[in-house]
Amino acid sequence: MGTKYVFNIVGKDDFLLFSRPFVALQDEELHVDQFIIHASIDSIKEAMMCTDDLFLKCISVFGNSHVFGFVGVSGVMYILYCERNPNDSSAPSLSKIEDNTRSFMTEIHQLYVKLLLNPLYIPNTPILSLSFLQKVDQLAAKYFS
Repeated sequence: MGTKYVFNIVGKDDFLLFSRPFVALQDEELHVDQFIIHASIDSIKEAMMCTDDLFLKCISVFGNSHVFGFVGVSGVMYILYCERNPNDSSAPSLSKIEDNTRSFMTEIHQLYVKLLLNPLYIPNTPILSLSFLQKVDQLAAKYFS
């Protein structure tokens, strides 16, 4: 297995708006990944108090897993869980993942702002748009393939 990524958007009151794994995962794996992501929400909130930057870099480390955070101006949190295989020599370096994550999160934030401008989308509700999902997948392929 190479590097796996799971992306989430968490709204106000820690409500999950969107979740997308970028590799096929077993149910058990997805539950563990989601647990790690949600456990990182407190770390994101703490990091928000220490910086004015929207991109919070790596906010949690669990073994070979890293969690990156990005916070929009409305308080929406973008969370990327990344698990690297230490035995895979072709796996990208942590600094490369961080650079790609910053670019990915910035473009996702712009995509989310465009979604908020859609009069048919109710803010802080699950994102069910197929178009949004396809654009997230395109960005993931651009930055993490």
